Amino acid sequence: MRNEFEYLKSLNMVELLSSHYQLQFRVQGNAYVCLSPFTNETNASFYVKQGEDGHWLFKDFSSGHGGSIIDFVLLKEQFHDVAEAVGYLRKLFNQTPPSPRVMPLPSTNNEPGATYDIDGLYQQLKKNSIGACRDYLSARGISDDLILELENQGILLHNNYKAKSYCSFAVYDGNRRLHCIDNHQIGGSQKFVLGQKYPFSLDWSNLNGRQPVHICESIIDYLSLKTLEGCQTVGLALLGNQFKSYDLSMLQQVPVLVSCFDNDVGGFRGYLDLVEQFPGKQIDIYELQPGQKDINERLLSERYAQRAAQLTANDKLAIYKAFIVSDNRSQLAKDWGIDRSYLYKIVNECEAVLVNNFQDRHPGRKSSTEMKSTAEANQRILELEQENQKLAKEKELYYARSEFLKLRLKWSEQEVSELQGTAPQSPPAKKQIKKKKRKKR
Repeated sequence: MRNEFEYLKSLNMVELLSSHYQLQFRVQGNAYVCLSPFTNETNASFYVKQGEDGHWLFKDFSSGHGGSIIDFVLLKEQFHDVAEAVGYLRKLFNQTPPSPRVMPLPSTNNEPGATYDIDGLYQQLKKNSIGACRDYLSARGISDDLILELENQGILLHNNYKAKSYCSFAVYDGNRRLHCIDNHQIGGSQKFVLGQKYPFSLDWSNLNGRQPVHICESIIDYLSLKTLEGCQTVGLALLGNQFKSYDLSMLQQVPVLVSCFDNDVGGFRGYLDLVEQFPGKQIDIYELQPGQKDINERLLSERYAQRAAQLTANDKLAIYKAFIVSDNRSQLAKDWGIDRSYLYKIVNECEAVLVNNFQDRHPGRKSSTEMKSTAEANQRILELEQENQKLAKEKELYYARSEFLKLRLKWSEQEVSELQGTAPQSPPAKKQIKKKKRKKR
């Protein structure tokens, strides 16, 4: 079975998908691309490529699916296990597939991946305003100093393609030769490279020194790393996690390489390739927190935490009021410089405070004695203490009056008894004297 799997993975996937699923591919760089068979997209994002191990793999950026021909059949035919997919492929092999429908692009086509006059394209894009690109990089947390450096070196470009806006980077080598232009969609996730892929770096003169070199996947991650660790940090961006086609001989003398790949399966494979490419060299892994996909997410997380610590109670109340009427919560979070998840945390906190406040109240009109501030409450406490002291004095006075009235009543009763002749007679004088003497003893 293992040998059969190896055989299936080595079959030309472009031919199989073209003949049996009527997919119409075109050449893009060293891969083939067509519209996704899993979604109703209008811009081609389904890629098929043969790896160095001879295996054919696909990646559908529209749906997120990827894998070998077996994985494709499992998804497309909705089979429950691999055995069903393998049996289905066996039946397909009994048919003679027609010629693959792979159409190379003409050099005049402005599609990503076409053959370009890269220098002429650079001069064309150089005429566009880069204001939107500055805003895009700033929103991704990139420092103003780095953005200014990209602008001064003529690296930062703005590309408008099919009514979409792209933040673009001119990719030069150490001799200032332009190789390609890397494009990142503003307000979207689409990426593509115009020209022949080449690593990006602002540190070409330091790559053969004694300082550790950080290997990143994307230019955004590379710029995020420099924002986090300082511009003196040395590194390069591979424009992906595949680098075996690059000449990285300048890294042979570097003592330490730091893998800054994404925290996913592709990033882990890139790390293993790095270990294989440079055996015996110390290769560290740049630390990401759980749940963080890449370095840019770590940068934004730290920026959001700093911003969140600066928000006052009035700021949170303003955010809550804006949240209620807003139809674009993502933009609201960006406007306040916070993470969208923290935006919802603020909203939940505000709602919890409101609910608790209402639960502590009784139905009816608001009490006139309810305090509005701490100072007012302290003043009320002082007044109550003074009232208590006054009441205590009055209580003592009333008690003294009561005792006095009791004595007056007793004397009055005794005087009445004497007048009526019913008063008790006094004891003999001697006995009284003896009694007094006993008392003296």
